[in-house]
Amino acid sequence: MLNSPLVTIGVASYNNSAYIRETLDSIRLQTYANIELIIVDDASKDNSVEVIKQWMKDFVECNARLIVHEINQGVCRVCNRLISEAKGEFISLVASDDTYIPEKTEVQLKYLLALPENIALVYSDVWHMNEQSERLEKSFFESYEALPIEGEFFEPLILGNFIPALSVLVRRSVYENVGNYDESLSFEDWDMWLRVSRSYGIAYIPQKCGSYRLHNQSAWRNRSAKTYRDAMAILEKHWGVSKKADELIKKQMIDIAQILYQLGDYTHSKRWLKLKWQQDHTFHSLGLWLGSSLNIPISSVIKIKKSLQQLRFIN
Repeated sequence: MLNSPLVTIGVASYNNSAYIRETLDSIRLQTYANIELIIVDDASKDNSVEVIKQWMKDFVECNARLIVHEINQGVCRVCNRLISEAKGEFISLVASDDTYIPEKTEVQLKYLLALPENIALVYSDVWHMNEQSERLEKSFFESYEALPIEGEFFEPLILGNFIPALSVLVRRSVYENVGNYDESLSFEDWDMWLRVSRSYGIAYIPQKCGSYRLHNQSAWRNRSAKTYRDAMAILEKHWGVSKKADELIKKQMIDIAQILYQLGDYTHSKRWLKLKWQQDHTFHSLGLWLGSSLNIPISSVIKIKKSLQQLRFIN
């Protein structure tokens, strides 16, 4: 590729000593040559740093740079550190348990360079794999019933994040224009893609460009009340963009509120559970709203509902 621009690949490392060599090898084997590799380890408690240092000794030709946080700062701050350290005109970020196909950078860069500059990034589907690096039956899109789309991305993204972070190649200038990752959040990508989609176009490449690993420590399997509160905070940022978007946000907020109530978070659920009751006026919705307002566990609300049903007070 003539006048090959520099691409920065940033690896966010945390407690993945069992997998990170595979991640780094997938970057080393990229068919595109002009790559800057930066690794930020976020105070891993395992021997990730030792594994990374040994890999760097084994493959000094990769000129990888390692930055080690002494105190854990969270994935969003790690992403911001990677971007601030990057010298590349284009940037890819990947977790330390995921992998790329060898052609990922070459194919995506060629595709993005052929597009106008108002297209911020390209993305694709990815495989799912297990702890043994075996591909699972369903890909990312197939597992989440997500479909690649063209045109308007903002409103579809409100319904959920269908852009795998590891699949993205983004213009550096986009981060400069839309701002950093929000460091108050426990996960990085959904908020960023929503913000990007409000100002830029996004393009899909119909080729699986890597593998997302599912294991017991992966973020996908460790969603907490904090995760759902952060999802609410993200949606609230985008309130008022359009009437259609606001209706979608309301629906999402109600769904999340029901999950938070089940997890014992009454404060962040009661407002939206009240709205649910105002919309459908069902006894079930009334029970959820009153239960969350009075700090009554959902198990007690269910018992009360069953008792009333047995007494034939309600259906």
